[in-house]
This record gives sequence, structure tokens and C-alpha cells, in this order.
Amino acid sequence: MPLPHVPCCRKNAPAVSLCAALLAAPLLLTGCAPHAAPGAGQAQAQQSTAQQMTAGHALALAVHLLKDENASNPALALDILSKLQDSGEPVAPSQAAGVLRLLALRLLNRNEDAVAAADALLLAKAGALPRELEADVFLERGRALTSLERYGRAREDLDQALRINPMSMDAYLARGDVHFAMGEMEAAEDDYSRAITLAPNEPLAWVNRGVARDEQGHPAEAVADYTEALRLAPNMATAYANRGISLSRLGDFAGMCRDYAAACKRGDCTRLGEAKNVGFCLP
Repeated sequence: MPLPHVPCCRKNAPAVSLCAALLAAPLLLTGCAPHAAPGAGQAQAQQSTAQQMTAGHALALAVHLLKDENASNPALALDILSKLQDSGEPVAPSQAAGVLRLLALRLLNRNEDAVAAADALLLAKAGALPRELEADVFLERGRALTSLERYGRAREDLDQALRINPMSMDAYLARGDVHFAMGEMEAAEDDYSRAITLAPNEPLAWVNRGVARDEQGHPAEAVADYTEALRLAPNMATAYANRGISLSRLGDFAGMCRDYAAACKRGDCTRLGEAKNVGFCLP
């Protein structure tokens, strides 16, 4: 029996517009490219430096620590941003600092606190937040609410994020995840397709659309989506594992075993192990 698919939810990705919104901060590293997580010594040095830096430099360091889905140290970023908030020193842009703090809370899985932080931002900055940052607040609160399984409210927030910024690939991905969790596969597929239109080189969107398509009984279309994801990200274990499931539904058990083995080689051996337990993919 084919195993359930695993959607590749983009749970830790920050709002895309934050990098652009914070370009004015001193020493800000532009772009949102992945970076290596610092070691313990580097993190201690950053902590020491953060205690002596100006508000602008502190904000720039927080951006660096949060700027991609491999956020290197959200706890340190939250500490820096909280100290800025407590210091009373003017920060430009102050709204961006609040959104960064919201992001740090969510990355730390402090989702109730993230929702409260978003509520406070929207209440205190009613009508004053730049439109891009307002969209980010709704996006991040929507993600936090999704993690808390409050799907109705999450969808409302993501709808609002997309009303403000219809070009937000991340918001479409996040709303697709909500539809998926609610069993609304056609709507999930539509949102993942919109994300693909906006960012055709984003493998997560292809994987998630493949999941939604297979769940609707279209494994051949799902295989095509997973194959495109692997063209973009050849080491993506989830794409191999899910393609293996779809191949099994098409009766291609040899292909299933090859993909499960490829996923295992890249760190995810769950599917291969379970297949072997029921007599498949044996040497």
C-alpha cells in the first residue's frame, strides 16, 4: 500500500520583502542567500558585539541572523531585538524591527507569542505600517496560526496578505499548506500553481503541487512535478520520497525503490525502511 505523502511545508522561511524593506539599515547584507550557521565561538562574539553596537548595527545583525530559511540564530536575533525595544533608542525603520521580532518568535516555535506580537503590531501601527511590512505581518501571523492548527484564522490572514501583496510567492505557498491541512486539495493545487507562476525556480512549490495532485488521484502529473523539483534541487530527499510514492501508484515498483534509495542516500530512509518491512526494495 502506498504511504502517505509528506508536503514540504516552508515553515521557517521569512517574509521575502523583509530584505528589501531593511536596505536602509547600516551594514545590512543585501540579498537572501543561504549562509552557514555560526559556531559557538562566532555566536558568542556576535553576542558580545551586539551589546556594544548602535541601533542600526544591531538591526543589521538581526537581519543577518534571520534572512533565510536556514536562519542561523533566531534566539540571538530575538535577544538583540528585545534589547533594542527595551532601550527606547530610536530605530529606523522601527516597524521593520517589530516584524523581525515577530519572525524570530515564529522561527523559535513560540507561535502564541508570535500571534500576540502580530496583534500588537497591527493595533499599534494601524494605518502606519508600510504596505509590504503589513503584508509580512499577516503572512507571519498566518504561518503561526497554521502551526497552532487554527486554520480558519490562518486562511483569513493569508488572504489579507495576498490582497495587500498579490505577488507574494510565500503567501501562496503558506495558504496552499492551509488548504492541504483542511483537505481542500484542489484549492491547495491552485495556490501552489500560483506560487510556481511567480517563482518557477522554487522547488518547494513543485513538490507541494505534486503532493496535492497525487492526493487527487493524478500520480503521473505528480511525478512530473517532483521531477521538475529534482531538476532544480537534485539533492532534495522529500522530492525523491514523494516521487517514489507516486511511482508505486503507477505500478512502477522498481522506480519506487530507486527513488526511496535516493532519498535514503540523502538522509531520509523512512520510506525505504518501511518498504523493506513489507517485502519491497530488498537486495
